Amino acid sequence: MTIEFFFPDAHPHGTQGGHANDEAASALEFTALRPGRCYGTHELALTPELVEAWCKLYGAPLPTRDVPAGFLSVISIRAFMATMPVRPPGGIHAAQRFTIHALPRVGERVLTSVHCGAKEARNGRLWVDLEMKCRGAADRTLFEGVHKALWAR
Repeated sequence: MTIEFFFPDAHPHGTQGGHANDEAASALEFTALRPGRCYGTHELALTPELVEAWCKLYGAPLPTRDVPAGFLSVISIRAFMATMPVRPPGGIHAAQRFTIHALPRVGERVLTSVHCGAKEARNGRLWVDLEMKCRGAADRTLFEGVHKALWAR
């Protein structure tokens, strides 16, 4: 199953995490991104409380076993923010696409690796595709995804 999210209202003057100006000087610049490079792996415990908070926010029924497919965005964005915490301020999360092999389970610990899949400057904008691979208990494959971002200068 493939799920794709697109954020048409993404605005180029948005912010990412409220970085202070002094942090921007040491931020991961577009020129330093290397396609194929792994930028890290993030572990996240899908606690019942975390899943319940998301379900309440989005009006989804509480799952008894597997997390809702929309929850994959939480896993993806947390992995991105943890593995690339210092970025130039003003980047935009433009789109996401997931290929799901199995949904994670409530209570499961998941490991998500973040790689730079591709980058390009197009029409004056800096586009980056970050590829994510998520595995669950017993190294079971959960999903692969692409987080498309407009990288700030």
